[in-house]
Amino acid sequence: MSLPSDDLAHLIGARICHDLVSPIGAISNGLELLAMMSETGPSEEMALVEDSARAAAARIQLFRLAFGTCDPAARMRLADLAAIFDGAFAGGRLSVHCTGPDELPRTEAQAGALAVLCVEAVLPRGGDIRATYEDTAGWQVDTEATPRRETDLWTLLTAPGTGSDQMHPAEVQFGLLAAFVARSDRTARVEDGPERLLLTF
Repeated sequence: MSLPSDDLAHLIGARICHDLVSPIGAISNGLELLAMMSETGPSEEMALVEDSARAAAARIQLFRLAFGTCDPAARMRLADLAAIFDGAFAGGRLSVHCTGPDELPRTEAQAGALAVLCVEAVLPRGGDIRATYEDTAGWQVDTEATPRRETDLWTLLTAPGTGSDQMHPAEVQFGLLAAFVARSDRTARVEDGPERLLLTF
């Protein structure tokens, strides 16, 4: 059996996320039980571990959506997508505001998650990301934060085959989103200014 490289990547992502969800959930449950058994309540150390476990579980939810397998016929509530973004970026320097119809195709939710991860990768100082989806216009993801210059990475989306195909592991979302754009027969555009970044596709 032969699979396209992006399909294989999604299968690998789904497997990793699936295998990590249970143990991280068990850690959180164990910490909750220890806190209930303690006469003085959770210690600062336990609270720190609990916060880390909660953040890891939320991040895995985002990765599961972005990098996992996706049923083309499935749909997703916008509120659930927004909750995934809220959990994954809670307490950090970056926030995501998601708008659109009450429900959207899960494939579009996956593409939106990949787009947000692409924008996150070029915002070293954080910022506010606005992700808007429309059935007829597709996705618009923008921020007024100062982006880091990553010309070759954006070229993967806007001019396939002309930029460098060398990506670090933290940049794999650019390749997967480029594959989605090509597969959907769309055009991606990036406006990259000194204090604003706008991605549409």
